[in-house]
Amino acid sequence: MASRATNETIAELKRRQAAELEALTDVTAASGTVDRVRQRRADALERLDADVRDAEGREDMALAVLAVLRPDVAAGIADVTAARVRQAQQRAPVEEVGARVQELTGAAPPRRRGRPRGAGRPAAETPGRVPAAGGSYDDGPIAGGSPDMPDGLPSNDGNP
Repeated sequence: MASRATNETIAELKRRQAAELEALTDVTAASGTVDRVRQRRADALERLDADVRDAEGREDMALAVLAVLRPDVAAGIADVTAARVRQAQQRAPVEEVGARVQELTGAAPPRRRGRPRGAGRPAAETPGRVPAAGGSYDDGPIAGGSPDMPDGLPSNDGNP
């Protein structure tokens, strides 16, 4: 009797071990599938992001050219905000915009008004600025404080 019970227990353990092995095989196969699908998704997103960057670059270029040709109405014509037009002008390569404007009109694009970017004096050379203690041009507390108002601002303690 003991050997029959033992044989049944061994058979049951073998069935259970076979079921566990099959479940483990299924998990391994499914995990590999998930990893492959995740990689395909990452590759597809990378391609789509590159496509979006290219399309945004072309839109920036087109908006910047339109802004050179018709600065007063570029946003309205393109159905975008003026901020978007300014962003496009900042992003688009100046040389390419100028070349496209020249290609379209046969004339060089108009020069920007005012000083070129970065032509101003550095903050340290601005007349009237005095370095703070330690030699830096830190915009610290307001000058002219008093013992009652050390930072130069009136206190907000409820007194007039």
